[in-house]
Amino acid sequence: MSVFNNVNELINHLESNVLRDVLENEVFDVVAQTQSRMVFEHVYNKYRPVVYKRRGYSGGLGDPKNIVGSFYKKNNTIQMLIENKTRGYNSGQYIAGLIEYGDGYNGMKYDFPYKNRLDSRYTYLKERPFIRKTIDFLEKSGRHIDALERGLNRRGIKTIR
Repeated sequence: MSVFNNVNELINHLESNVLRDVLENEVFDVVAQTQSRMVFEHVYNKYRPVVYKRRGYSGGLGDPKNIVGSFYKKNNTIQMLIENKTRGYNSGQYIAGLIEYGDGYNGMKYDFPYKNRLDSRYTYLKERPFIRKTIDFLEKSGRHIDALERGLNRRGIKTIR
């Protein structure tokens, strides 16, 4: 068991030996799985396409393999950036922003803007905020905090909440 003489020693130990590993593994896994679930609930379940077949877990927006994390130190804290790097099947452009904010976001357009409708509704052109839903779910559930605690405990750092 490590003994620390002051808080700065503890913080340095956590950052260099433990925290990044916990973020890259336990916390990232929970966030990626949660985002994948939110894609299925808030994107895929909103309408059924008629022009193309969704890729889902096989390279689509709901595939956790397309969700990547990067970690960096800013203002003496380790920060984690999570991005969904799924590209459109035809366009090759990243599609997370387009789906999150809707058709026209940042100049982006859907590949099949008028051929892929159900009845007269253009549901797929509207925002389907799976990223916002992921954040909301994690904030309410605290699953990412639980993962952080489990990871720290597994590495010999006892946590008290």
